[in-house]
Amino acid sequence: MRRGKLVARIVPVGDFRVAPIPARSVQPAASDAGGWVGLDELRTRAGRCFDRVAAGETVNVVRGGRLLAQIVPAGGAERAPVPADPSGGIGLDELRKRAGRYFDEVAAGQTIGVIRGGKLVARIVSVA
Repeated sequence: MRRGKLVARIVPVGDFRVAPIPARSVQPAASDAGGWVGLDELRTRAGRCFDRVAAGETVNVVRGGRLLAQIVPAGGAERAPVPADPSGGIGLDELRKRAGRYFDEVAAGQTIGVIRGGKLVARIVSVA
């Protein structure tokens, strides 16, 4: 209510948001030490995201309110990568330009290696 008039209504979102997206003010628990990032934020702040991954953190990638993939440190992937690119990995600039396409490939079951500074720094793995 504002000045005696109803200006907004809070409605439940139902099951639309199935991704584990905590409020920004909430500190993550030890079991949820990773973080989440939207696909658009990953495009604009890829360097920061991969700095976090290089430090050992796992980052969940969300698109449209749904958990899409995880970015894990290069040594932490549970299975051998099936490269989406014949070179065995993609550069950070390439990921920024064509993030949607690469994450669609990850959603189809592929694992993509990410190269930064000539070194494999992370793997993008499917959560399915």
